[in-house]
Amino acid sequence: MRIPGARRLLLAAVVTLPALSAAHAAAPEAHTLLIRPATVLDSGEFAVSLHLARQYGRQPQGINPNRAQGRANYDNTRLGPLAARYGLGHGLELGAAIAHNNNSGSRAGDPDESGLEGVTLFGRYRLMPTVAIEAGLHFAGSDDVAPYPRDGLDLYVNVSASQRIRERGFLYGQLGATVTDEDGTGGVYENWGVGAGYQLTPRQTLNIELVGDTAPERYARGAHTEVLLGTTFAATHAFTVKPYVGAGVYDPSPDWSLGLTLEYIRR
Repeated sequence: MRIPGARRLLLAAVVTLPALSAAHAAAPEAHTLLIRPATVLDSGEFAVSLHLARQYGRQPQGINPNRAQGRANYDNTRLGPLAARYGLGHGLELGAAIAHNNNSGSRAGDPDESGLEGVTLFGRYRLMPTVAIEAGLHFAGSDDVAPYPRDGLDLYVNVSASQRIRERGFLYGQLGATVTDEDGTGGVYENWGVGAGYQLTPRQTLNIELVGDTAPERYARGAHTEVLLGTTFAATHAFTVKPYVGAGVYDPSPDWSLGLTLEYIRR
């Protein structure tokens, strides 16, 4: 199944989020699940986060010649990104991350490799109170680990926007692109996402997100798109827990998934 014009609609949503309110207040706190927040660390602030995910039933076409229509079927365990960020002030932060993937296909030709997804170096800058841009490099990954093979030097850029709606609600989104070099799979793939949050209590927010990407052609042959439902819970002033469940929209997406992000911010 394919949704005509979906990416154009998501782009319009991301671009218009900051204009939903006449007053450009500061972006809501980073109460998101997988979508990158539009917030930036202040000067001297330091953050560490770890994302864990288990995905079941990815079925991309074109990478299993031993099956009808070449459709594979595999599960995926993702450890990471394990990321560290530091605020330099003036709306700028720098960071680094690392991620590992473990694929488990049970049939001949299914992805069944494990390895480093790559190391990422990045910077994020606050363009305006409700919009931030992030750019970075991926490198030192493996070219045979689905769904994101990276053994060369990949460049990416991502724009995030967020806007509070009334007292407890907020909308947010992102749009980005990654340029891969020919040492890996080559080509360009996009990522996108829109989400909404509602503050249940001062410490807990309920979130729903639609996130996706086109992924490298070698391992995709269709968009990865998931609907996520989860919560962000501030266990302490510095420590936040973000569990979620996901359901796939397209066949290359996981049928369903479980995920958890742990984040610590020293202010």
